[in-house]
Amino acid sequence: MSDFWLVFIVGLLVYLVYDREKEKRTSEKKTFVTDSLQDMIHKYCEISLKEWLVYIDGDYILSGVITDVDDEWLVIETVKKDKKRTRIIRKTLITGVKEIKQK
Repeated sequence: MSDFWLVFIVGLLVYLVYDREKEKRTSEKKTFVTDSLQDMIHKYCEISLKEWLVYIDGDYILSGVITDVDDEWLVIETVKKDKKRTRIIRKTLITGVKEIKQK
């Protein structure tokens, strides 16, 4: 019975250490994306999303002009079929931002 508890405790410690390292890596990535959003205000950008959203017509990518950014939300203005639409997206759903140069 004591062998079971020893294996259980060692496994739990390995899991906790791995989980903490994983959390550090994801928090560094989130900080980078958040910082880059502030620099992209009033620029035409392409935003990659973690998951498909019902109110966005595209797949996992949204293109438009970022108009406002705060601590939790991003406001982006898209143009589709000559209609301007304002979309509000939670920052936690964003995986990447890329500026697109328009000609």
